[in-house]
Amino acid sequence: MKVGLLLAGLLVAPAPAAPGSAPGTIVDTPVRTTGCGARPPATSSTRTIPSGGISRTYLLHLPDGYRAGRPTPVVLSFHGRTRTSAYQEELTQMDRLDAIVAYPQGTIGSDGEPSFQGAPYSSGADDVLFTSDLLNDLQRRLCVDPARIYVAGKSNGGGFAGLLACRMAGRIAASAQVSGAFYPQGGTCQPMRPTPILEFHGTADGTIPYDGNPAKGLPSIPSWLGAWAVRNRCSGDPVPSVPATGVTKLTWPGCAAPVEHYRIDGLGHTWPSTTPNPDSATPTVIDATPIIAKFFADHPLATRPVARTDAGTIRGVTVRGVEQFLGVRYAAAPTGALRFRDPQPVPPWTGLRDTAVLGANCPQGNRGSEDCLFLNIYRPAGTRPGDRLPVFFWIHGGGFTGGSGDDDGSALATANHMIVVTINYRLGALGFLADPALSRADGSSGNYGLLDQQAALRWVHRNAPAIGADAGKVTIGGESAGGGSVCALLASPTAAGLFRGAVIESDDCSHDVDRLSWAQQRGAAVVTAVGCGAAADVAACLRTTPAADLVAKTSYIAPNVSGRVLPMLPATAIARGRWNRVPVLIGSNREEGRSFSTFATGYDDAAYRAWLTTGPDWPPVAGTVRFGPEVAARIAEAYPITRFTGAYPAAYAIGQVLTDSGTRGLGGCTQLTVARSLARQTPTYYYQFEDPAPPRLSDTPADYDYAASHAYELAYLWRPDTASMSGAQRQLSAEMIRRWGTFVTRGVPQDWPALRPAGGSALSLRPGGASRPVPVRTVSDEHHCALWKDVLGFGPTA
Repeated sequence: MKVGLLLAGLLVAPAPAAPGSAPGTIVDTPVRTTGCGARPPATSSTRTIPSGGISRTYLLHLPDGYRAGRPTPVVLSFHGRTRTSAYQEELTQMDRLDAIVAYPQGTIGSDGEPSFQGAPYSSGADDVLFTSDLLNDLQRRLCVDPARIYVAGKSNGGGFAGLLACRMAGRIAASAQVSGAFYPQGGTCQPMRPTPILEFHGTADGTIPYDGNPAKGLPSIPSWLGAWAVRNRCSGDPVPSVPATGVTKLTWPGCAAPVEHYRIDGLGHTWPSTTPNPDSATPTVIDATPIIAKFFADHPLATRPVARTDAGTIRGVTVRGVEQFLGVRYAAAPTGALRFRDPQPVPPWTGLRDTAVLGANCPQGNRGSEDCLFLNIYRPAGTRPGDRLPVFFWIHGGGFTGGSGDDDGSALATANHMIVVTINYRLGALGFLADPALSRADGSSGNYGLLDQQAALRWVHRNAPAIGADAGKVTIGGESAGGGSVCALLASPTAAGLFRGAVIESDDCSHDVDRLSWAQQRGAAVVTAVGCGAAADVAACLRTTPAADLVAKTSYIAPNVSGRVLPMLPATAIARGRWNRVPVLIGSNREEGRSFSTFATGYDDAAYRAWLTTGPDWPPVAGTVRFGPEVAARIAEAYPITRFTGAYPAAYAIGQVLTDSGTRGLGGCTQLTVARSLARQTPTYYYQFEDPAPPRLSDTPADYDYAASHAYELAYLWRPDTASMSGAQRQLSAEMIRRWGTFVTRGVPQDWPALRPAGGSALSLRPGGASRPVPVRTVSDEHHCALWKDVLGFGPTA
C-alpha cells in the first residue's frame, strides 16, 4: 500500500534553473528541475555519480505510476553506521511512499565501517557536497518537485539528516531523524531559514542514549531539540500529547517552522515499526515511516527566495511572480555615535535574516525611525545568482524632508525582466544639516543623505552576483528631490563608475542645492532651535538631541556644494563637462507647479498681481528669489488669469508661472536648459507628461484641477493597477513602463528619438496611444522660455 506524500493539487515552487554547478559547489538554494519529460530509468536501480573527487553510489526507487511530466517529491534516506543503502531500504520501506526515494551509500570511515559526515569515525568525505550533487543528478534526470525535497535517516544517518537541516536548509524542505547521533563533529548549526524538524528516539537506546553521552560529545535529545526550538523561533515549552500507549509526542508552540518529537518508552536503537523489521523482530506501537511521510507532506519548502549578501543571508518573499527582498540593510543604523557621520558598513550576521516586509521610513513629520537605511529589491521570479540582470536604482522624492523607498517596483521588474532597487536615505536635518561642528577634514558638511545613496549603490555593486544583477548595467533614477539626487550623483566624483544611465524626473539640476554658507546659515538656526547653540560640544549635543526635535525644528533643507561629494552645482558641472557622463532620460509634467499653488484658490486678479511682485519667495532665506514689480508686470501680461479656465484661474496661473520659470526647480525652462546641455555631450531623451486628467493624488480642494501636476506621472510607472485609471491611461502606463525599461535594459528607450543639441523633439506622453514627438521649439514657446531667459537670465530661447 502506498503512503501518500501529497501529490494531489501540487504546486511547484518557482526556482532558479539547475545550475550545472561547478565541481565542489554545494547548492543550498532551490533549483529548477530540468528532468521533466525525460525518459525515466528502471523503477529500482543503482546509480553512481562523481562527487568530491570520488565515485559515490545510491539506490534509486521510483514510485508506481511515476510520470515524467508530473513533479514528484524526493526523499533521501540515510543509513546508520555499519549499515548500507540496501539495509536502509529494507528497514524503512520508504519505497512505499508516493515519492522518488534515494538511499545514499556512506563511505568507509576510520573504524572500517560505512558512515556519513558529522561523526568522530566519519571518513572525511564531503557528504553535504554529495547530497547536493545527488540532488542535481536527480533534478536533471527526473521530474523532481524542488519544493518537496526531504531528508531522513537512522542513527549516524539521522545525525547527518540533522546536519543537512543546518547546511542545506535553503534546498531541503524538512528533516526527520530516528535515533539520531548528533555528534559535535557536525559543526556549528546556522541554517539560512527555520527548518521543520521531526525526531524519534527511544528512552532505552543504549547506542545513542536519550540523555546524551558527554564523554562522546553527544547531547541529550531534549537539549538538541531545544536548540532547534531556538533556531526556529519557537515561543514556549513543548506541549505533550499521547498518540499511543508509551509514546509521548512533544510539539513546540509558536515556531516559524515546526519542531516535533516522539519519545518512545522502552524502545532501544530501533526504527519504530508496527511490524518486524531488520532492526528488531519486536513490533513497536507506532510506525515512523507513515508519520514521517505525513510530516513531509505538510511541510513543503516555502517559495521564498534566498540571497547570500556580503553581510549575511537574506530571505525574501514571492508575490505574483515577483521576488521581493524588503527592508534589506545597506548600511549600519545611523544612530548614537553614528548620527551625523558618513554611512558605515552593515555589521555581519549569522543564520537567515528575514526580509519580507518594508523597513522603517526615515524620520519625517511624526513618524519614522533613525534606523532606516534599508533598500528593497524587486526581481522576476526564478532569478538566480549570476543572472546579470540590469538594475533600475530608484531614489524617492519628498523635498529632502519626506518620502521613502516604499514604491513597489514589481510592474517595472516583470515587464522588463530587470531588477528594481528602491532605497531610503536620511532626510531633513538628520540627512543634510550643515554646521562647522560637523565638518569633515575637507571642509564639507552635511550631505549625509547623498552619501547614503552612494552607499546603497555600492551595496548593489558588491552584491550584484548574489541578487542576480549586472553591476555594469545599473541605471539611477529619481523624481523631484530624487531627481535632484540623480543630478548630484552625476556631478559627484565619488559616484564615478557606479551607474551607466540616469533618469531625471521633475528636476533641473539647478535648484534645491545650497551654497555651503547658506546651508550653514540654515543649520545654525536648527542648532539654536534644539538648544545646542551654546553647548560646549555642539556635535555631542546634536548627537544626543531627540530625533523628533531635529525633525520638528527643520523646514527647508537641501544638499550643499562642498567637498568631493558635491564640488559644484550639478547644472554647472554638466555645462562644463565635469560630470559622470552617461545617457540621460529627463523630463517633467506639463503643469508641475499646480501642486504648489493651491494656496491661491481664493485669489482674484489683484491678489495674483501682488503675488507676482513678491513671489515666488523661494527658497526660504538664504537665496530667496523674488520677481519684483517690473518683472511682475511682464509676467502678468504673458500669463493673464483670463487665459485659465476653471474654478481657480489665479491659482492655475501661479502654478504655470512656477512651472515655466523653473524657480521651484521642477521642470519648465530651466530643465529644458539642462536637457540641451546634456544633449550636447551624451544621448539624451526628453519628455513631457501631458495626461490632462491623471488619477488624483489629492482631493483638496475637491474641484481643483491638478492636471499633469507634480508627481502625477509616478502612478503610471509604480502603480499601474490604480483603480481610477481609464483604459487609455493604462495604455499610457504600459507604454511608459516599456520605454523606461528599455532605457534601463538597452540604454536606449523604445521608439524615442534622442534630443539634438539644436532643434530636435521632446516626447509628449499622452493616454490612449496618442504619445508623439513634438518640436522642442513648441515646448519652449508653450513655457514662454524666451521671457524667462530675458527676465531671470536663464532658460533656453528655443
